[in-house]
Amino acid sequence: MKEKQQPESPDLKEVICFCFGVELGAIREAVKKNNYKGVEQITRYCAAGGGCHGCQPDIRRIIDEARQEFGLDQMEAEKLEQAEKKSGSLPAIKMIRLVEKAIQEKINPLLKNEQIQVSLDEVNGDIVILKTNNELSPSLLNDVEAILKQDICNSIELKII
Repeated sequence: MKEKQQPESPDLKEVICFCFGVELGAIREAVKKNNYKGVEQITRYCAAGGGCHGCQPDIRRIIDEARQEFGLDQMEAEKLEQAEKKSGSLPAIKMIRLVEKAIQEKINPLLKNEQIQVSLDEVNGDIVILKTNNELSPSLLNDVEAILKQDICNSIELKII
């Protein structure tokens, strides 16, 4: 029976920058702690890469690997998306895609029992205009608006035609 091999953990004591004696662990910690993205930021923080510059490609690789391992890029993307939702500053094409997704995945299934179908007519800034084949009750209208505000942007203004 083959033994399962554990992935090799990096030697955090490995010296990356010989000019200044900076170890792998210090660079990884700086990335994690300060959300660093560039070699210049690491150099300003701990001097690594600031001497002969020979270690800069290794520092770049370490930054990329650490950001991926610690999920920093994913966290940043999620924060940006949340900020866009709160501010209502979504680009038009993104707003259209998100509204269409909400209609398909949440709104139309919600309205199916009422035999109501909704489709996107227009997006103009934060104004979303939907077409329906039947009139929505005030309660259903509130539900549709709540879905759009929760999933897309708090500042959406809904109009039904």
